[in-house]
Amino acid sequence: DPVGVRAWRDAGMTVLPGDARDVEVLRLAGVERASVVLAVTGDDGVNVDIALAAHRLMEGNRRRKPVSCHVHIVDPQLCDLFKKHRVFTDRRDRLHVHVYNAYQNAARLLFREHPLEGTPPTATPPAVHHLVLLGFGHLGPSVPLPAPRAGPPPTGEHLPMTVGDPPLTPLQTASM
Repeated sequence: DPVGVRAWRDAGMTVLPGDARDVEVLRLAGVERASVVLAVTGDDGVNVDIALAAHRLMEGNRRRKPVSCHVHIVDPQLCDLFKKHRVFTDRRDRLHVHVYNAYQNAARLLFREHPLEGTPPTATPPAVHHLVLLGFGHLGPSVPLPAPRAGPPPTGEHLPMTVGDPPLTPLQTASM
């Protein structure tokens, strides 16, 4: 058994062996009757292929309520590209595909829950904001974009940012 499968079965979940990119496997899994399908493997191509197979399965389906299919894509450019693709934007079929990047969502949530706080510009001494980002894994590249929107420095200047990752020596500094 692959890691976790035994625990899922022990918890009462049905585990269907097969390739989720195969329309027949999706049919056996009950995608046509599902309310939500998640394509969240670690491979962007596989996730897109699952959504395309689900789309083929749902073509011509006349059920009332559409199936909501959430497709995780790590590559930001690929994510943006697929958000515009006809298969993923067509609302006439019974599969409504939502393409997202969990890391971009996590970065936005990070700054929503923990905004850059500081003292007002009239404070003495004025607040100094400097964002230090250590570790530039999948989440790292998504952090710089929402950071300035989360709470720009009260003085209105650019947000200085230091980025460090194990292969980078010494730490690299940038200003957003």
